[in-house]
Amino acid sequence: RILVHCNMGISRAPTIVIAFLMSHHQHTYQDALVYVKSKRSIISPRLSFLFALEALEHELQKKGTSNGKIGLQMYEAEHPRSPNATDSCNNHNLHIQERPSWAMKMEG
Repeated sequence: RILVHCNMGISRAPTIVIAFLMSHHQHTYQDALVYVKSKRSIISPRLSFLFALEALEHELQKKGTSNGKIGLQMYEAEHPRSPNATDSCNNHNLHIQERPSWAMKMEG
């Protein structure tokens, strides 16, 4: 189990979970949104976050990622990790970038 939270759990945290489901579990944007909403009915990601999720879906479709591992490998190849990034999480080879490009688009 993983806990993802922001101040209210309405916009930022659900957006990250939706993006994770899309990039690592092959959910479409709409399916991931419906799934997360079924678990926490009060979610309401900001419009700019929804646009970023749609852009992520198009990028994933364009690259033809068949699973999250391939998507992660492609992402890491295109976005070298910062020296300040965390290396792993409990030997699961989970690489975390400080601020992925799609997250920076959400902030704009």
